[in-house]
Amino acid sequence: MLSVGTHMKHVQEITFKDLSVDKDILDALNEKGIVHPTEIQAGSIPPAIKGKDVIGRAVTGSGKTLAFSIPIVQELKKHTGRGIKAIILAPTRELAKQVEEEFMLAGKNTAIKTAVIYGGVDYEPQFKALEVADVVVGTPGRIIDHLQRGSLQLDAIEFFVLDEADRMLDMGFIDDIKRIIDKTPPHKQNFFFSATMPYEARVLAESFMQDPEVVKTEHVYVDNTKLEEFYVDCGSLYKTDMLTHLIKEENPELAIVFVNSRLFTDKIAEHLDRAGFKVKPLHGGHAQNKRENIVDQFDTGDIRILVATDVAARGLDIDGVTHVFNYDVPRDVQTYTHRVGRTARAGRSGKAFTLLDQEEHRLFSRIEGDSLRDIHKHHVDYSPKKIYLLPKREDRGPKRGGHKKGPRRGPRRHKK
Repeated sequence: MLSVGTHMKHVQEITFKDLSVDKDILDALNEKGIVHPTEIQAGSIPPAIKGKDVIGRAVTGSGKTLAFSIPIVQELKKHTGRGIKAIILAPTRELAKQVEEEFMLAGKNTAIKTAVIYGGVDYEPQFKALEVADVVVGTPGRIIDHLQRGSLQLDAIEFFVLDEADRMLDMGFIDDIKRIIDKTPPHKQNFFFSATMPYEARVLAESFMQDPEVVKTEHVYVDNTKLEEFYVDCGSLYKTDMLTHLIKEENPELAIVFVNSRLFTDKIAEHLDRAGFKVKPLHGGHAQNKRENIVDQFDTGDIRILVATDVAARGLDIDGVTHVFNYDVPRDVQTYTHRVGRTARAGRSGKAFTLLDQEEHRLFSRIEGDSLRDIHKHHVDYSPKKIYLLPKREDRGPKRGGHKKGPRRGPRRHKK
């Protein structure tokens, strides 16, 4: 197994030019100020350019999309005929759109065209995009829809990519993925990117990959010198009010509040909205078009605070996030790392706060120890009010022991 962390210690001294990336792609990257590869890019691009299958162990935010888009674009530049030569599977429409953007960046100075297809939208624009596409990025369900309709053929595919593979398996896409792989030629170059490699993922990778190069990094592409991490002691009944105070005190440009349940996502967003913040909840219960709209508003700054579950925020890649607030303690160190990795990106500073009640300290101490992070206590000179996240009185019915008032139906009869 190739472990990037053991031999790429000075990755910031390496440039994309050192990785044999061609001039057209280099020029496109330089225009965006992208000169040095991340760990996963430095480990994946050289074997990929040589034509090897690659398994990349990397979390969201590590730069893995360019790790496979650069080699694919570089090879497709050599092709003269049109037709779909590469397909990338992503778990959500948000991530699919981000992958499309990275392909457009890498292929800016080429004639390569990318189509992105996902559910919840009209088919007609996707039909037109597929007619001229060289690269297709899509979610498994909509990919299969197009295969069944005959608007997509994969018999000439030369590159196949699974992005966020572990999440797709968690979402139940295993059968869809196998159906799509069966439609592709056996001799193609494969890329398999995943934050974790559970048994099911390993079995899937072994079923279609040929002697893959394994590139592993446990690091999130976050500048830890610019990330400040804190915890805040807070009673469970005071959390919402304390969160409100912290947000007012910090005045973040863009912030994500992480919670563990969909129910509290809506309730906390409602509370922050009443406090005057531009805020929206984001969770798996939203229709896809609504989720996309919320993410777009957050990306443009129309919404400054996003209250989200981990599932909804997986794949969210917005560089301008200045603050992360953990309303609930994450379940494990990997989840914590993913959450705080939403900030301190692209050379910017960031802060992460975790609110702890008495019962959550033990779990958080284990996370802190496992992550080897330096997390400081944040002292708050504030006396919060008790905030109960209960339904409004009118939604809960009459008070216990009470009766709704109404007209009397007639004189009472008294027992003799």
